Amino acid sequence: MMQGMPAMWHSILGMLCSTAWAAAVAPSTTATKCAADRCAGEHALLQRRAALAEGLSLGRDHVYVERSLVEDEGTELDSRGDVTLALCEGFCDETPGCLSFSYSAFQRACYLKDRALTTLSAAKEPRDWHYKSYVRMDPQEAAEISKPDAIGPDPASPAKTYVYVARSLVADEGREIWAKVVVDLVECENLCDRTPGCHSFAYSQEQRSCHLKDLRVTGASPGRSLGRLDFQTYMRRSSVTAPLTGANKNMRRSFGFRLSAPTSSSGWAWDVRRVRFMLSPDQELVPGGASGCVTIESGSVDVPGYAVQNAFAESTSWWGGRKDATSGLFFIGVECEGPREVTSVQLEQLQGGHHVTSVSLQEKTESGWRTIAAAQPSKGVLETIWPTPTPPETP
Repeated sequence: MMQGMPAMWHSILGMLCSTAWAAAVAPSTTATKCAADRCAGEHALLQRRAALAEGLSLGRDHVYVERSLVEDEGTELDSRGDVTLALCEGFCDETPGCLSFSYSAFQRACYLKDRALTTLSAAKEPRDWHYKSYVRMDPQEAAEISKPDAIGPDPASPAKTYVYVARSLVADEGREIWAKVVVDLVECENLCDRTPGCHSFAYSQEQRSCHLKDLRVTGASPGRSLGRLDFQTYMRRSSVTAPLTGANKNMRRSFGFRLSAPTSSSGWAWDVRRVRFMLSPDQELVPGGASGCVTIESGSVDVPGYAVQNAFAESTSWWGGRKDATSGLFFIGVECEGPREVTSVQLEQLQGGHHVTSVSLQEKTESGWRTIAAAQPSKGVLETIWPTPTPPETP
């Protein structure tokens, strides 16, 4: 019957079968989010157990169980990029000789192997946290396996926090021991505080991504050439005994300046092309590097290209500001390890419907934030908003 089928129907039937298989192995939204958030561990194992019926419905007599990356992975048969874990499993099933695979949820990379693994196979040292080996197992045997080992933040670690100082991205960052995306700088600091072996980290405001490192970095460590988005290296300095709370994390840098506004013309967004905190007429306080200062913001649009760093550099883009969820304020500025003598502040708002008509200049000291001046800024032009320019004397 198949032999007499026209070529067109062969093609249609193939497309339907391919679509049906892809839909069957496509992960749920929850599973995809979990993998991206690196929850792995026991949750990933529970997903494998829950997928047992699905696997058997596809004609499988086995499941794949996650474990730490093994030392001897065997011979690589094939590799795929930008794929989900479920698709990687399907590729292994379809590839002759594939008995296991390694997969990175962070990189979405799949490597098929010819070696039959067990949960007792020797692990690779040092462990590459974002790659895991997947062991082909009988479903009943897999259901009895305890959760895979986990690397990363320890919720039970002592409540000791550290001061981190930004500098240019170093050439040698050491070994990456953990990473997380869609986090702010304070949360990245929290993660390093609570992760054994973390002595520094790289952070990108634009990507909102945090990469913990095992290397002790200093200001004299060689830097690397630019071109890696807006990543900066954060060096661990002295420790501070304090509870792990957002308020305490924010107060660790005791000095700073910021522009704050309760609302904007749109009520929900503030577009700032440029802000400059000047130490002298010719010297700007530039966050990062050896300045001992970092940028702070109330929030920004969750779209690449509108990070707060844009407002501190000569850029064609801008800061797409959003209100702070706790205070309900817009703010943008810097926080520093020690006092800084700012002599003037310049601001350029974007032309359009997201600007403020009144802004407060606030200084942070050891006792907290205080307003030292107020201004009514224009838009579409870089202007000095503090100190207020003295009008010329009338002859």
